Amino acid sequence: MELELRVEKNPSIADNQVAEVTVWTKGPTLRVTEASTDMKASIDQLTEKLLRQVEHVRGKRKGRQVRGNGVPWGGSMSSQDEEESGPQIVKTKQFHDEADERPKRPRCSSSSSVTTSSSFAARTPSRSTSSIAAEAAATA
Repeated sequence: MELELRVEKNPSIADNQVAEVTVWTKGPTLRVTEASTDMKASIDQLTEKLLRQVEHVRGKRKGRQVRGNGVPWGGSMSSQDEEESGPQIVKTKQFHDEADERPKRPRCSSSSSVTTSSSFAARTPSRSTSSIAAEAAATA
């Protein structure tokens, strides 16, 4: 761990009291810089930020480290109250019998084999009402 406390000499910088810390770990390197008008305030803000970063990194590591039986290295994440309440239903599935299923429609690859009423009416020749009446009279 390296801690650096410095004062910026530039008069245009209002927050000239700077605290910077670098922490080397096995995983990521944590680096925090904080500046304010008071050095003690800079250090306080720096520690708050560093604690947040450490908690974040620990949370990510706990999520990955799992023993062979599925329990994290730090122990079970659940409290005693949850274990005493018994099993909980998380997801339910329903299975249908073949008799309950709807008949499946065959899928057609070409549109020419399937005719709708509008396309059928467009392909049949139109007849006048007088020709229909003449056919009806001839059959009667």
